[in-house]
Formats: sequence, structure tokens, C-alpha cells
Amino acid sequence: MSDRLDRALNALINEGEISSVTANQIRERYHSGISEREEISASRRSVLAEIGGYLGGAFTAIAAAILLNSQWDRLTKSGQVSIFAVSAVLLFLLAFKLNYLKEAQRRVSGLLFPASALATTAAVGTIFGNDGPYTLAFLAGTLVTLYGYLRVQTPVGHISLFVAIFSTLVAGNEQIFASRFDFPLLIAWLALASIWLWLTVRLTLQEDFWGYALAMGTYFISAQYLQIQDANAISYIVSALTSALGIWLYLQTRKWPLVIGALIIATVGVGAFIVDTFNGALGAALALLVGGLILIGGSVLALRSER
Repeated sequence: MSDRLDRALNALINEGEISSVTANQIRERYHSGISEREEISASRRSVLAEIGGYLGGAFTAIAAAILLNSQWDRLTKSGQVSIFAVSAVLLFLLAFKLNYLKEAQRRVSGLLFPASALATTAAVGTIFGNDGPYTLAFLAGTLVTLYGYLRVQTPVGHISLFVAIFSTLVAGNEQIFASRFDFPLLIAWLALASIWLWLTVRLTLQEDFWGYALAMGTYFISAQYLQIQDANAISYIVSALTSALGIWLYLQTRKWPLVIGALIIATVGVGAFIVDTFNGALGAALALLVGGLILIGGSVLALRSER
């Protein structure tokens, strides 16, 4: 088509119908249109290939789970470990070889690294069993997830890294401490949330929405954990401090997960305080209702005054 266009344009130039400048403009416009169509077509192929990869991975995982479920008890321990280990290595190599400059491959890689970490955890956990140092299995998976996130930063990798660290803390606490109320676990959760918040504020963790959401979510879990353990006074203190921190950071950053998390923590904390202190008395509930309406009214007035 390009040769025919060139011949037609040259003929028009020779006949004096158009100038060489106009002919060059026509050529540039024509080739620009072809380039745009090729980019759109390539983008569609990339999206379809990505979707096909996700569906293929899901089908493969489901089929493998069904097959293994029926044959798992017949396998030796070494065979079980080998299956997980080979899966972990293959998934890791696939993620490592992808081109991170291409967005579709970047997203796929961000999913494959956590999958490899999960297989690694299963392999190491199968080696030690429930009676062994199974915390090492979670630690091994966390290290793989950390490497994957440092190599290609994606929201999936971010969430997976936090969940991996959180799970490792729970497993480690269960193995090391046997007390009914585990203060070390609570301190570890609060430290993890605070470190995550600090790293997000400093932009070390690029996915700030998930960084703030995970940190505030962990603060909320910590406060509720204290409620479950009947440490109500400490729960109120944690709720007050973390909600105040969330609101203060929101005023600095204007990131919605901070204020939403702070409001959830404060609302549940105040509700628990009312129930525990006044046994859900009608007067206390009415006072809380009036206070809430006053706060809403003040918020609306403040927002209107900014216009």
C-alpha cells in the first residue's frame, strides 16, 4: 500500500496537482495513522494475552489441586516437598524472566512472585511439619515475597509482602510464647503498622493507598484483639492514639485511607467504651448521638467555609 501511495503522489506531483511539501504531509499523516492502529492492535493483543495467562493459571491451579487432592496421601514426604519446590522454582523463574518495562508483563510478574513465595512456604512447611520450626516456612516465603517486591513493585506484591510478614509474626509468636494474652504479638503488630506507615509517608512504598490502608487496618485489628482479650483500658488507649495519628497524617497528606481508618477505629472504640461503661444505657447512647450530630454539623460548616 505504501508503494502504491508513493507512486500516486509522485504522479500528482509530476502533473502539478500537488506540491512535494503536500505529498510529504500526506505520507506522514498516512504512516502516523498506521502506527496508531498498530499500537492499538498490539495493546489489545497484550491485554488478551494477559487475560489468557490468568485464566490458564487459574485452570491449571484448579486441575492440579483436584489431582493432588486425590493422590496426595499416596505420595511420600519427599514427593510432596518436590512438587512444591519445583512449582516454586518454575514460578520464580517465570517472574524473573519477564520484561518489567511492559505493564502487562509487570503485573503478571507481580502475581507470580507471591505465588512462588506461597509454594516456597508450603515446601519448607512440609519438610518440618506441624511439630517442627514451621515459622521458618513463613520466613522463607516472606523473603521470596520481599525479593519479588523489590524487583517489581506492584499493588499485589505490596499486599502479599505485608500479609507474609503479618503471618510470620503470628507463627513466630505461637511457637515462642505460650501465654493466653500475647503482648509480644500485639507489640509486633503495632510496630509493623507503624513501620509500614512511616515507609509509606516517606514514599519508600510507592503504593500509598495500600500502605495507609494496611497500616490503619492493623491498628484496628490490634485494638479489637485487646477487646477480645478483655484488656479494655489498653484497647481504648490504642484506639485513641491510632485514630488521632490517622487524622493528623490525613491533614498532612490528604490520603483517604488514613481518615477512613481513623474514623472506623474511633467509632468502634467509642461504641465499645459506651457498652462497657454504661452497659448500653439509653442516656449514654443519646449523648453519643448528639455528639455525632454536632461533629457532622461542624464538619459541614467547616467544608462550606473553605469555598
